Amino acid sequence: MSSLDRAGRPADEPPRQRITIEDLVGLSRIGPVHPSPGGEFAVFTVAEADLEKSELRTQLHRAELEGDAEERALTHALGEIEEPRLSPDGKWVAFLTFRPQPGEDEEDDHDDDGEPRKQVFLLPVEGGEARRLTEAADPVLDFVWWPDAQGVAYLVEAPRPEGVKAWRRRRSERRDDPEPLHRDLRRVEVWLQPLEGKAERLLAGDPGISEVAVSPEGRRLAYTTNHTGIPSD
Repeated sequence: MSSLDRAGRPADEPPRQRITIEDLVGLSRIGPVHPSPGGEFAVFTVAEADLEKSELRTQLHRAELEGDAEERALTHALGEIEEPRLSPDGKWVAFLTFRPQPGEDEEDDHDDDGEPRKQVFLLPVEGGEARRLTEAADPVLDFVWWPDAQGVAYLVEAPRPEGVKAWRRRRSERRDDPEPLHRDLRRVEVWLQPLEGKAERLLAGDPGISEVAVSPEGRRLAYTTNHTGIPSD
């Protein structure tokens, strides 16, 4: 019979390593899995922390569901990738991210509040170079594929008047941070962005819109709203 240590474990058992905060933060986290229409493969995000740079990198991965079940990363850039969604025909994956574009000023990279101007990016499911699909003036809040896979419907807040933008910039420069509760609630608009061509506004909307869906034949929109955008309403 083996002796026990103070913790009640066998004395000859190797010491256990304590789990640290760094261990927990360093775990890879897999996002929701999106299988292709035919079930041949699936795409999902993998989030990994870079402790030295204090950054979280979220990349898009593809895993084959047949044969050798190969898995590979489709994206390699820095930053976060959100809401990956496969097109109905299984040829494209669209996702939200922020990536500076050549020829743009730094002011174009962020909105009036200093938030990254996340847009919908498009990537072939076989991999390659992702291209920016939407050119919204403010960050895209959410999007869905059109049923024919020829575009996406997306949600974005209505732009502020130029005078309000300038006033907010001055406040930011003066570090005048207080913000009245529910003072700056903007309408949420619904836009249609085809794979090629200019975007078209479908709905002027209201401040409470949070989700949108397209009917299977592509003739109707459904959306959720509380009309005001105030969470307690």
